[in-house]
Parts: sequence; structure tokens; C-alpha cells
Amino acid sequence: MTEPLARAALTSDRWAARFDTRQLWLVDDALVAESDRGRRNVTSTLRNATFIDWTELPPTVSLTAGNGGILLSGDNGSWLLAVDDWWMEPVTVTSRELALRSSGLSVLLERFPRHDESSVGALVREANLVRPAGHRAARSTALMTAIVIGGGLAFLAVVYGPLVTTLMNGPDSDAVWVAIKTTVLLGLATAVFVALSGRVRRKRVEDHGIAPADGPSWFRRTACIGLRDELVVLRDGQGAEQLLSVDQAGSGDAALRRAEFVQGEYGAAAVLRDGTGTIRAQLPAWAWFPDEVRRSELWEWLTGRGILTSSTSTTEWAASRSLDPQRSRSISVESLANGRLGVQPIPLVAGAAFFCGMVASVPMTEEALPLRIIGWVLAIAVVVAVFATIIIESATRIPVARHVQDQAPTPGRFPTRGQRNIAIAVLAGGALFGWFLHRDNWLGAIDAALFAGAFVIGSWLMSRRRLAERGHRPLGFVRWLRTGAQRGDE
Repeated sequence: MTEPLARAALTSDRWAARFDTRQLWLVDDALVAESDRGRRNVTSTLRNATFIDWTELPPTVSLTAGNGGILLSGDNGSWLLAVDDWWMEPVTVTSRELALRSSGLSVLLERFPRHDESSVGALVREANLVRPAGHRAARSTALMTAIVIGGGLAFLAVVYGPLVTTLMNGPDSDAVWVAIKTTVLLGLATAVFVALSGRVRRKRVEDHGIAPADGPSWFRRTACIGLRDELVVLRDGQGAEQLLSVDQAGSGDAALRRAEFVQGEYGAAAVLRDGTGTIRAQLPAWAWFPDEVRRSELWEWLTGRGILTSSTSTTEWAASRSLDPQRSRSISVESLANGRLGVQPIPLVAGAAFFCGMVASVPMTEEALPLRIIGWVLAIAVVVAVFATIIIESATRIPVARHVQDQAPTPGRFPTRGQRNIAIAVLAGGALFGWFLHRDNWLGAIDAALFAGAFVIGSWLMSRRRLAERGHRPLGFVRWLRTGAQRGDE
């Protein structure tokens, strides 16, 4: 017997996220995960399911209040599902019964009740986590390990490589050194390009999709309401996707049941509710149906999916569920540090790119000059790619608030924390620049200048983004420095 269970709270349109689980199935009493790459077994035959309060979840699952998890026990081990991973994004803390029914995970507790009342604390600590990005996490760890090892080898090659070849003092010592350097450089560059390629957006065309009628060009180009494999897909302007089942798919209370076209004190919208009455998404009228033609089109589309539609007036409003340009507004910038979209965090990738420059700048024999030139080109390409990634993620798809105020942030005492950080970055970059120049290492000097510049420019661009999100007019570079180089969210 095969039946749908739950869907990931959030999926991504990035290339690296193609391995992420988008839906869980219950197949012959075992859990099966489905991704864009197909289906794979997650558990053996299940025997028991136990609800776990969020306070008892491991820190790797939840550091803040949540809706708990479900511990599964089977023939060959135990598995742990966090309810918030398979329900809604952002997290809404509510009653245990509502969260389980709305997510669809209540089926597990009904189907596999636990009769043993003994403590499950040890099982929770030993359980395998079942997360949307769990399958990809192993690949990410392997790539990050390769970058760290490659960076360490690059450092050893730069510092001790010439000494080793000198001690060898053989006819093949130069050839050995060239081989070591070339291997390390190619390995690092490959790891960097693989990590950055995961940020490429996949173009996905949904069946019978509806695009926004108003909003920024990037929002109208990316956001969509459509169908994929009998699931309703709600994609926001940042490429983050929410998957919802419809009643025909047999998902019970987790399925979309009603669509209410409401007129509230904050304006008009279409509110989508599941079988529990929980608001799963909200479509503002100004973005999706500003006129009667678009309203009728959306009404007919929802009705065609088996969703009951009605018009009403209500005071209930779910701003956090609104599918507008503000949805997931900071997720691209945050992915630079935490890799939340399924991509690799930038710090280690940038470090690997810097080591590429160090390795490529080490002198070689005249016979190996062509290889050295190729190394220079490769190192510069890697650094430029990292620099461009930081700029693209922090300076594009900025969701400017609808009511913009010309209000600059008020600086504190000088120098502010932001100004101190900028000064440290410039001084450190300048020191490295001078040291490399003293050693006639032009490539290393360029690397140092680029990374110092990337930090300063990136900080300014992210400040502009935060100001725009909060409804303030973004500041120019000079004015930003004069007013304290602040983050923009003070």
C-alpha cells in the first residue's frame, strides 16, 4: 500500500537542492523519500511511533521553541522527524494535535502506536535524523572536507614545497614540485567551481502555472502558482517553494480544502486553508489579482483543483504566509553563511579560492611557464567567481518595501562597530598586499586586495538590502561609511 505522508516545509530552486526530499511516502509500512532524482527507502518496516516534545529534541534539530518531533522505531533502527521540517516555513508554534494533523504526520502515530511506556531518551539520541536536506548533507560534508584538505595541502605546498624539492636535489625534483602544485591547484579550483555551481537556479515550468500580475520584475519572473506531480507549488520571488497537496491526492487534513477571497483591514487577499482550517498561504490581491479578470482566472484555477472557493470578510490575516516580494526576503543573503538553500556556505569556498591564488603564485622553472600561466588564469577565475557570487546574492532581488522613507540610520559613537570592522578588513588586506608585493608575488597581492574589497563592498550591499526591506531608502557608499557603516537593521 502506498500513500502520501508529508511534504518538506521549504524546497529550493537551486541546482544543489535537486537531491533534497520534497515528499515522504508510506509504502508497505516503511518510509520512502521522494526527490527530483527519484525515490529511495529511508526506513525499514516501522513498528512504533512516539511523539517527542521539542525540549527533548537534539540541539542539531531545534534550538528554539518548535512543534516537537516523531520518533520512529523499526526492524533495523530508529529515525527522528522534526514536525517543523515537514510542515510550514516560517515556523508557527501551535498545539500538538493541530501541528500533527496539518502536517500529515499524525498518520504515523495512529498507524504505529507505541505500547512500551519505557523511556525513549536513548533512542532519540541515537536516532537517524530524517530531514529534507539529509541526503544532500553527506555530499556537502564531503565537498567541504575536500576543500579543507585541499587548503591545508596548498598551505603546506607553498610553505614547504620548495624546501622539500631542494632537499631532494635530484634531476626530477622540479618536475615533482610542478606536479604537486598543479594537482593541488586543480583540485581546489574544481571543489570551488562545484560548490558555486550548486547556486545556479533551475528553470522549472509548472503545469497550468499562474504568474503574478504586479510587483518587481524578478518577482513576476520567478514567482508562480502551479502544479507538479499532483501537488500545488507556490514559488516565491527568491525561488523558495512550498508544496501543498490537494484533496484528490488523499492527504487528509493536510490537503488544501478552501480558498477564501477576503477583504480585511489590511486589504484584499486569497487565503488558502487546509483541512484543519490552518492558513497555509495568502495571496495578496495587489500582486496576484488586481482586477476582475485575474480574480476570475485564479478562482477558476483553484476550483479546478478541487479547492472550495468563497468570498468573505475577515479580520484574520497571516502576513508571514503572504506570497509577495517580501516572502523569504533574506534567504539568499543568509545562504552565504549557512547554506540554507541547499548551497555551500561561502567562507570556506572563499578560503579555498584564496589558497588557489597562493599556489598559483609560487615560482616554477622556465620550462613550466605555460603551466604557471594557466594556473594564474585559473586562480583569477576562481577569485572572480567567488566575488561575483557574493555580489549577486547580496545585491539582487531586493524586496523594496512599498512605502519608502528617506531616513538614514542614526550612528552611535565613533568609531562604530561597522567602521571598526571595515578598518580591520582594509588594514589586514593592505598588510597582506604589501607582504605579497615585497615577495614579488603579484597574484597573491591581487587576491588580498580582492578579498578585502569583497568584504567592504559586500557589507555595504547587504546594508542597502536590509534598509530597503525595512522601508528606508538605501544609502550610497560614502554616506554609508560616514553614518557608521551600520548593518542596516539597527
